[in-house]
Amino acid sequence: MYSAKTNELLLLLLFYTTGTQHVEAYFFLKKPINLVAKSLKASRKKVNKETNKTTINETAVQDARLGLKKAEKEFFTQLPPFEQQRVEDVTSLLSEYCNSLMYYHCKSIEQLSTAMAALGKVDSKAARKNVEKELKKERKL
Repeated sequence: MYSAKTNELLLLLLFYTTGTQHVEAYFFLKKPINLVAKSLKASRKKVNKETNKTTINETAVQDARLGLKKAEKEFFTQLPPFEQQRVEDVTSLLSEYCNSLMYYHCKSIEQLSTAMAALGKVDSKAARKNVEKELKKERKL
């Protein structure tokens, strides 16, 4: 029926129009970035844990710091393309949404312009004369 991308856009539009807060969790934080961010957080936690110990194991601290640097590097290399794709997706979604609204309103204007043209052809003086004629006929009877 609909493609996966269309379904995603329709869901985002539904969440956007209803004001649901789950939009960020579902669409803007995609799995790869979320996993990388979690590994970065875990690496930071490991470094803090190793440095806060009373007996410090230097090799464990160095390993934790290396892991943290590696996780940060991975996160910061994956973040710009992710952000670019996210912005492109949101932009295309909102442009489709705006186009659909403009289409809807254009159709309304077309139909209302036909009604306005018909209203422009109505002659109130002729209608008054017709009513007066009908009243005269009624009086004669």
